[in-house]
Amino acid sequence: MPQFDDNSFSEVLLAIHRLSRKEHPDRFPVSALGALLAILPFDSAIWGTATQVQQNSEAMTGWQVHAVHLHNQSSEMMAQWAQISHLDTLSFEAFNDPGRTINISLPDPDRDVHPDMLAHCQRYGMIHSLSTVIINEQLGIANAISLYRSVDAGAYSETERHTAELVAPHMIEAWNVNLVEFLHQQSNTATAGGMTRGISDTEGVVYNADPMFAELLSLEWPGWRGPQLPNELVGRLQDLPFTFEGDRIRLHATLVTDLAVLVLKQRSVTDRLTERELEVAEQFGQGQSYKEIARRLEVSPSTVRNHLQSIYRKLKVTNKVELANVLDPDHWPPDETTED
Repeated sequence: MPQFDDNSFSEVLLAIHRLSRKEHPDRFPVSALGALLAILPFDSAIWGTATQVQQNSEAMTGWQVHAVHLHNQSSEMMAQWAQISHLDTLSFEAFNDPGRTINISLPDPDRDVHPDMLAHCQRYGMIHSLSTVIINEQLGIANAISLYRSVDAGAYSETERHTAELVAPHMIEAWNVNLVEFLHQQSNTATAGGMTRGISDTEGVVYNADPMFAELLSLEWPGWRGPQLPNELVGRLQDLPFTFEGDRIRLHATLVTDLAVLVLKQRSVTDRLTERELEVAEQFGQGQSYKEIARRLEVSPSTVRNHLQSIYRKLKVTNKVELANVLDPDHWPPDETTED
């Protein structure tokens, strides 16, 4: 069993974060698990994302799995698990204690494990396990990383449990960075100027988002809480791309690979203007005269005057100083220029 020190631990973390900058998101989880083997041996692993659901009419709350990445395990194992997932009290234990790595060796006299679940773990070499769940409370989505050993490989030590607990948040955050950066590159959409971005599947489950994403959605839908997007957006995800113009936000959604990239921006008063009106307003607010603007835009001064009348009405301003403050509220003092 490999021995490691602080330097080895640091090298593994650096390797994982480097992978986040170069691996495709579909490959990153398995590659990161491979890097972890240098300090924490295991035979197989599962890295999955899930959202919380009501399992049945009783008090038990379950988790719906959305994406799974397998290291040295088969899709057959997951298909078999899906049939008995309601018996998986070990997973419920990890989900009920997020942030803490659970160390389990089966059979365990202190845990009531269903015979079918025990047989499943024995069949697929999952007797010894370290399971860590990290929940994004704002989005309501969980990442779960489970490391398994067969009966012959031996149980995990407390040091190994603690190591898994320390590494898991780094792995999950590195995957978040990996996914967001990849989609930024693919979508070719900037998030400057007060924009924020989220990522969902085409069923409307948000997998990742910038810190301001939930706050902006809550402006339009007060009390919104992830992971499911508001129904008004979910209904349009089958027909990407689309733009949503709300009372408080503007949202544009595009399809990248099999995920929806959602770019949000809080609406401003200038959103009421047409593209040409905004062009005229910005030049006029900067101190240019009707004639100068007309020359630049190759229109008549009377057309510029008509645009400004519409701009003043829409923005509820009465002079150039007020217009400049609306266009650039942080600019002070405003320019005192004439309007001829």
